[in-house]
Amino acid sequence: MANKNNNQSEFKQQSVSLTDIDTKIVEQVQQDNGDVNFSAALRIIIRGYPALKAGAQVAQLQAHKLHKDTHPSE
Repeated sequence: MANKNNNQSEFKQQSVSLTDIDTKIVEQVQQDNGDVNFSAALRIIIRGYPALKAGAQVAQLQAHKLHKDTHPSE
């Protein structure tokens, strides 16, 4: 059981932080402010966030299932 918990914590550490992604997107938009309408880009980010978050959660679940399928003894 301890091995299973260790694998789960390792899996969580490898997951991507959506806050980090948001921060990088906003930083990039701010750098490109001369070429991009900031408020329009921000609205796109805000509208797309729930889909991005849901997609990331699905990808994490699929990766976890794939890992369990390929390493059944763990």
